[in-house]
Amino acid sequence: MANAEDIEKLLNRIDKLSDPEKQQLYDYFHAFYLSKVQETGVDQDNLDIFSWISTGLDLTIISTKNKFFGQIKAVYLSSSEQEAGTLRYHDFTSVQDYAFLTTQSDNEKVKWLLSKGKIQNKDIILVTVNGMSLENIGGLKKEIEGEIESFVEREFHKSIKQLSITPLSDDAFNKNLFFLNKFQLADITHDVDDPEFTEEISEVLFAYNAGKWFLSACALGTTLEHLLILALRNYQDIQGLGKDAGAAVLLSKMRKNTHINLDVTQERFIRQLFETRNTVSHYNDGWTGKGQVDLLLNGIRSVYKTHYLPSKEFAIRQKHSSNSQ
Repeated sequence: MANAEDIEKLLNRIDKLSDPEKQQLYDYFHAFYLSKVQETGVDQDNLDIFSWISTGLDLTIISTKNKFFGQIKAVYLSSSEQEAGTLRYHDFTSVQDYAFLTTQSDNEKVKWLLSKGKIQNKDIILVTVNGMSLENIGGLKKEIEGEIESFVEREFHKSIKQLSITPLSDDAFNKNLFFLNKFQLADITHDVDDPEFTEEISEVLFAYNAGKWFLSACALGTTLEHLLILALRNYQDIQGLGKDAGAAVLLSKMRKNTHINLDVTQERFIRQLFETRNTVSHYNDGWTGKGQVDLLLNGIRSVYKTHYLPSKEFAIRQKHSSNSQ
């Protein structure tokens, strides 16, 4: 890990960094973020209240000008186009738009940049609120560290009610923090591209963001069944399923399908997901723990990667093969 002096030197020439140097900065600030998360004392099962636990987000620093405060910098996280995130930098100090120059709100600045097509990032999560002044005697490194620490505090306090597993208000969560980062549901719905499936995910989003775990689990059970059916459909193997095919029928189909490598561990995992759904849906008469719903969400992601994506690739190959004949 680079020392403080090295990091400050890199930040002083942020517009001229090599890719390895950008990664060095990214790794440093990500490690700093994780150290502040650790200070909160939140246990492993609830770490998903923090948005930057994994390295699947890019860290972006932008330079702008303010009519009253001169040059300032803002920091945000966003979905990475690569498997692992990196540091990105944009210089917008030449922008002369009056509204842009006179707002101190980073939220308003980012909205303006998006509206003008100057940035194309998806699912932006602001780290800074009102920018960082370059006049701070501690240097830019200390400024960014201070903003990251404040960001962790905001994430923690925004979700503190949820940590005790109590009913939550509708605005207690930011779906960016929970879904788009951790569970990758935006990517999943885009790849599956099925209107009914997308609507089911929307219902899950609504219930989860409202802290309604019972409703989330019910919706997730339907979503899981639908995703397995879509995978089987890609293999052209939905004969005899019926409209309301349950876990036993779906797993039997998958077990017999020669294109699906359903080993004992995978089958047990899928059965566990359905059992969790049934426990929540049929036997829990109050608010259920968030951990059970997260297990189902992780299950959706796992089934998508392990079974849906290979089925989609199979369907594409079959289509190309038919077109070439």
